[in-house]
Amino acid sequence: MAANNTVKNLFIVDNSAVERKLLTGLLQKQWPNYDIWEASDGEEGLSAVEQWMPDLVLMDLCMPQLGGLELLANLRDKQSLVPRSGDVRSGQCGNRD
Repeated sequence: MAANNTVKNLFIVDNSAVERKLLTGLLQKQWPNYDIWEASDGEEGLSAVEQWMPDLVLMDLCMPQLGGLELLANLRDKQSLVPRSGDVRSGQCGNRD
């Protein structure tokens, strides 16, 4: 349970429904009292993050139209998200030849 019995808000932005479902399931199991929201692309994520101001955003860096890094840049430019700390973890984007 979060400090002071407050509900924490987690947000997942990923264009893969399978990845969102997997991550949501893992997070709900670990933190059942947290609210977990999802967006299927960066543009939807941008609107939702600005509206809901979650405590933590987990996002795919490689998404069509608006990827994770572009989403972060947009939020920073609009001053919608003021991170307390940041950590970027990434696999490889794109196709491997």
